[in-house]
Amino acid sequence: MKSQSDHEEIEPLAIIRQFNTDHIKYLLIGSMALSMHSAPFGSADWDFWIDVSDRKKVYLILEKFRLSGDYEAAEKKPLVTFTNDDYFKLDVFFVKAFSNRNKGITLAFKDVIERAVIKKDPKGDFFVRVPAIDDLLSMLKIIEHPSLQHSKHIEYLEALRKQSQARKAK
Repeated sequence: MKSQSDHEEIEPLAIIRQFNTDHIKYLLIGSMALSMHSAPFGSADWDFWIDVSDRKKVYLILEKFRLSGDYEAAEKKPLVTFTNDDYFKLDVFFVKAFSNRNKGITLAFKDVIERAVIKKDPKGDFFVRVPAIDDLLSMLKIIEHPSLQHSKHIEYLEALRKQSQARKAK
């Protein structure tokens, strides 16, 4: 794999391609996952939910892209943020499940990845794995005190889900 030079811009798609090549069990989550479902939202950072068994492989991949993280290899932090010197930010969640006991919501990685949607580039071999709309909605609803942005994301996904259900009913 070609590493990023000090002067090259980080290409998130190259990271995803490497995850695919190395068979990393991952999901693109957050605003970028919403954009994969045609949402008019984007973000400057990238968020991934990765199977805890792939932690060490992910560390090695991201080091090859010259990203530094706030971790020690032996630590089992649930969230590690990776950055470079040019404002690129990538958050990686290494958890078996997201949950909010107060709201009675739990999402297990193994279940969400089984229901995941694979978005493919129709002109190439690139693909990315994102949670299904219902799972993205649940992830947002887990947040105890959603921001205005999160509330807008929920509203958009609920409308998208209704459209999808209406199409299926026809």
